[in-house]
Amino acid sequence: MEKRQKMFVVLGIIILLSILIFFIEGRALLRIIIGLILCLFLPGFLLMKVLVEDMDNVERMIYSFGLSLCILAFIGFILDDFWKISFFSLMISLLSISFLLLIINKIKNKSTKKASK
Repeated sequence: MEKRQKMFVVLGIIILLSILIFFIEGRALLRIIIGLILCLFLPGFLLMKVLVEDMDNVERMIYSFGLSLCILAFIGFILDDFWKISFFSLMISLLSISFLLLIINKIKNKSTKKASK
């Protein structure tokens, strides 16, 4: 399995685990860890993968943390205007954006592979 394919599998597993947060009641530590990854890392990392191809991993992680905070603030503003901010609405919007960015990144990688051949 190629390095990029492994990354997509790991990100897909993180998104699926995030969906399982809804059903976990007594596991507070697991909810916190998965929630922090979902809120503070994943959206920015996926957006950085879509926008910038050639970047060092340490740089990408630092930028993805800041970009995730910006995305989270933007989602908060949107949710405050149109809906009530709750755990459910925040999780659905973060998962939707993360899944959308994952699909865009996969399509972009397929098109660059075809162009390089």
